[in-house]
Amino acid sequence: MTTRTGLFEAIARMVGARSEGDVCAVLIARVPRYAELLATFGYATVDRVADAMEAAMRRSLRAIDSVHRVGEGAFAVLLPELKASNLAALAAVRLAAALEQPFEINAQRVLAGITIGIAIAPEHGTDPDVLCRNAERACVEAARHIDRFKFYTPTADALALSDADLRLAIALGHLDLALQPIYALDSGRLAGAEALARWEYGGMAIPPTRFVQLAEQSGSIGALTHWSLNTALRHAATAQARDPSLFFAVNISPHVLRQPDFVEQVIGALSIWGVPGSGLELEVTESSLMEDPSHSARVLSRLRDHGIRIAIDDFGTGYSSFAYLRQLPATELKIDISFVSALARDERVAKVVRSMIAVAHQLDMLVIAEGVEDAETLERLREMKCDLVQGHHVGIPVPAVDFLAGLASA
Repeated sequence: MTTRTGLFEAIARMVGARSEGDVCAVLIARVPRYAELLATFGYATVDRVADAMEAAMRRSLRAIDSVHRVGEGAFAVLLPELKASNLAALAAVRLAAALEQPFEINAQRVLAGITIGIAIAPEHGTDPDVLCRNAERACVEAARHIDRFKFYTPTADALALSDADLRLAIALGHLDLALQPIYALDSGRLAGAEALARWEYGGMAIPPTRFVQLAEQSGSIGALTHWSLNTALRHAATAQARDPSLFFAVNISPHVLRQPDFVEQVIGALSIWGVPGSGLELEVTESSLMEDPSHSARVLSRLRDHGIRIAIDDFGTGYSSFAYLRQLPATELKIDISFVSALARDERVAKVVRSMIAVAHQLDMLVIAEGVEDAETLERLREMKCDLVQGHHVGIPVPAVDFLAGLASA
């Protein structure tokens, strides 16, 4: 068992050794049914389960990572030297997968399970106490949702921005739209772009995760989605005048899927801007689809019937996986950045990505890989017959006016 002092010292060393440009992560992992396991199997068996869990966790991580038992049914995992924070999500996926199967202890099969909270240094703090508290907060949040892990989000900071501030920014046109290009991998041709909302408030750029979270909590997500959809389609109309094959992708919150007139809103917006359904892609996260899969499937099927492209975003990080993929009314599968960023270095991840692409193609879906950051990753995806790519190696997000200017000069 690692003491609090010992854990804090290990975190301080990890943070202090961080190279410029790298990040590191503190993960807090808890067994959500710990009290129930004690009541069912007793302390001796549960202690042996914890030993087996710790060993399984160590096997799923890199040699430089460390696992610390910090309490009953609780572990702290330290991940040094990460090139991107999304690699912490990949580690969390591996940890959760390593603990999916029951452990056989004293001829008894014990399924423990795990929920994981993630805090990133320096983004979420550098002090060991702060990082652990933020990871604990994220772990509590993970236990309330279908995902088995969550990144810490500065909820208090997000709520310091009022709903009135956000609604006023939307009404006065203070939000901006950036476009990140998406390329066809076989031809290198520009295929489309992902629309990304941007908000500068009080002289500071507000992270999209913060104001989207505020919009979802306050009820203004409908207004934000309306702005994003219509702004993206306005630019799509201009872009398609130059290249009718281009599509623009817009991220959709699961909250708006529950609005009774959402389909009519989307169809109306397409009509207003004169953009065909094929010129719009709606991206919905895998985990949000699983919140109410039957309703989500009905809504997305109606949209797809109008020719609109439907992409499952962040695929591989939630529960649906391959088992549910054939039931989802999607035309595209978007592989999460946590897999893409690691496939050139980790052959196990490469095999998973190859399987994702093969299954998606068998289901007549196109595959988009996001987060392509280097030439080696791009080449591996080309070998795997991935269809579309986006990421800083092929094109960074730029203001919409600059994107359209580039089209005009091409």
